Amino acid sequence: MDRPKTNEHSLPKPDNRGRVRPYVGVLPDGTRARFAVGDRRTSQVEMERRLSLIRALYEGQCSQGPGHSSWLNWTHKVAQKIAAGQEIVDGCIGCDPAHTAGVVSQLRSWGIPVAVTNPTVLSAGLAITRDQIASEVQRLVSAELEKQRRDRGAIVDAAQLPADALVMAETATLHEAIEAFKKHRQAIDGGNTTTWTKKTLKQLSYIEEAHEDCPLWQLDLPKIQTMVAYWRNRPHTRKGKRCSWDHAHDILKEMFRFLRWLDETPNFKWAMPKGACPFVVVARKAFVAQVLACLVSEIDYGQFMRAIHFDFGDDPNFLLWVAGGGLQVLRVNPE
Repeated sequence: MDRPKTNEHSLPKPDNRGRVRPYVGVLPDGTRARFAVGDRRTSQVEMERRLSLIRALYEGQCSQGPGHSSWLNWTHKVAQKIAAGQEIVDGCIGCDPAHTAGVVSQLRSWGIPVAVTNPTVLSAGLAITRDQIASEVQRLVSAELEKQRRDRGAIVDAAQLPADALVMAETATLHEAIEAFKKHRQAIDGGNTTTWTKKTLKQLSYIEEAHEDCPLWQLDLPKIQTMVAYWRNRPHTRKGKRCSWDHAHDILKEMFRFLRWLDETPNFKWAMPKGACPFVVVARKAFVAQVLACLVSEIDYGQFMRAIHFDFGDDPNFLLWVAGGGLQVLRVNPE
């Protein structure tokens, strides 16, 4: 059965009772599903927010495979709660920790906000699920390694594999994770696209364009350091000039927001490498010059004078003038 369209159009007109009831997807019996996202007392923005989340929920469910092309019982109930303006909380999902963690993780991966009222239950569920998956993956890896040893011999033991088998079990890529983070940022705004969100989404797109896609298990410390170095050096723009300090600094801040989210979200099996310090800045030229001046201010240079030129980029140039009285910082505009 082909997946039906989610009717990406504006809100319909209210019916005779004042209810706004757009169609989204189909029910198991083939009839089109309608959701009352509000009435004349509900604001346009709020109704659009609810409709956007319902569409995201349906699209996420349908992406799971051919057998998910119509509303499932549990996702339809969630959609009805969203249409009614009710907050989705973990308490309404169930009491089994593993089941609760699975549903919460699934909804969040589709961009549906879920409020956690009992973090202990969610943490326990995530731990149970991780242990179950890790045990099964480890069993499969061990069996495959034994098979490879029989076929290839002792060279198999020289292969460099991650200590955590779940790391290699992650099939998602860097660009897929960035796209998921974009949806997360939009979900924070309740489905709306504010000026701030548009800016962050554009910054994330710059990161995607600048860095080649790779499996997440290859996103290790050297890879992150290479990405950081690229922006710290203020790369050239399409106009052939180096990007501004503020632009590079903002990109780095957003990059580490993404990495921290990737480390914390249960939707991806990736952990922040040890040593990937988030406190990364692009040094301002004047600040660098002042620091250098302080470092050598106590040196006794006697009676001689020396001029040292440091290349800080196209403009402006800085001259650090070392004299008997200490080091002075001069700003010289290029001619």
